Amino acid sequence: MRRKGHWFGCLLGAVLLLAGCQGTEEPLTKVEQPDWRVESPAWSMVSTDPADFGISYDDLADLSEYPLDKLVAYCLGADGVFAEDGFDQLYCRFVEAPRIWVTYVSLLPEEEQKILCEHTALTAASWYADSNEFSENLDVLETAYSSGAEKVVVSLLRSEYENAAV
Repeated sequence: MRRKGHWFGCLLGAVLLLAGCQGTEEPLTKVEQPDWRVESPAWSMVSTDPADFGISYDDLADLSEYPLDKLVAYCLGADGVFAEDGFDQLYCRFVEAPRIWVTYVSLLPEEEQKILCEHTALTAASWYADSNEFSENLDVLETAYSSGAEKVVVSLLRSEYENAAV
């Protein structure tokens, strides 16, 4: 008798298991999407010397392929048309991945932070006519970084942006 009860219990369990595995339109639990885009840092070193990256300013390069660390070094060593293209790309990087941008810039000396923030803010205000993406990113970053080196960079970026927008 006990053997029949065990067999019946296994059969009932298998039927219930298979019934539960029937396809449904929606999963049982929904995965929440993050409010912020996923950002993965990809810099290999912290240097602002263009020579460390093998950068030369002989021809205009495709800066969209440069990792952030190399792009920063490019911008800090560039002038003229090279600088314009570099800071335009740096602005785009800020819009795409603002937390990574701020984190990397916060690792640099103050003088270089100021240059990068000033030119990125100027690009946002003059070339992109006060883009909402830039302003919204600044708002989110001010909330996210209430202290530390990143807060210093975000405050500097906000200040430079307000000066450029005047």
